[in-house]
Parts: sequence; structure tokens; C-alpha cells
Amino acid sequence: MQILMVGRTKKPTKAEKNRMDILKNHVPCLPCLMAIRRSRLPSIQHTVSGFTRDGHESTYSACEWHHFGMRVEGKTNQEMSGMLGPPITFGRREYESFFGPEALLVRLATFLIEEFNDNAWIDYDVPHNVRRRAVQYWESKR
Repeated sequence: MQILMVGRTKKPTKAEKNRMDILKNHVPCLPCLMAIRRSRLPSIQHTVSGFTRDGHESTYSACEWHHFGMRVEGKTNQEMSGMLGPPITFGRREYESFFGPEALLVRLATFLIEEFNDNAWIDYDVPHNVRRRAVQYWESKR
């Protein structure tokens, strides 16, 4: 497996840093949340156009599997994909055919950030009604 790294972006603004802090500390992995309805700890996933990051506003939360393809010890890539869906490192086409376009995941992240700002929750415990609306939106758009 080859991980292709893209260049850095500019230093985040205060608003962008706030977005990424909320994603990292309060929004679980969106692919996991949407596909298997479970919360897994995230990292920040920047979308990419060509070989350039799109910027800090074009981000969503993704676990180490969906972001980097890092497996749980003792599991194969096939087992992990069967449990959680494919990681983006296996190819954008496969990832987006399963989860929808990354732009949809960015919109979902923005929705969850707005909901968090309106009524903060503890850690990654997204309220059931917010999670349900996010899943319904995701299912209607992918």
C-alpha cells in the first residue's frame, strides 16, 4: 500500500482552527458514523484536488482506517473493509462509491459543527436526533 502525501496548506485561521478542533474532539469518524452507526476516534481529513489540499474549510473527521488504511491488529484489509467500508488510501473511486463524494462528508461535518455550536455534547457522543438527521441526509445524497 502506498500513501501519497500532498503538500501543506497555509496556517489555519482562527475559524478554521476552531472547525478542526471540533472535528477532532467532538465529531467521530463520519464514514463509520454513516455506514455502521458507530463512533470511532477521528483524525482530520483534508479533501484534495489533484495533488493539492483544498484548504482547512474542506475537512471532515475520519478514523485511522478510513484516513490512512491503518488496520486493527490481527485484521486483514479485506476484513477491515468488510466491517467498516474501504479507506480512501485504497482509491478515491472505491471510497466515494461506498460513502459518497468527499464534498458530502464535508457538508455533513459542517452540519455537525453547527449542531455542536448550538448545543454542545460531550466528547463524541453525538445526540441521537442529530445523528439521525445526519444519516438521513447522507442516505438521500449519496
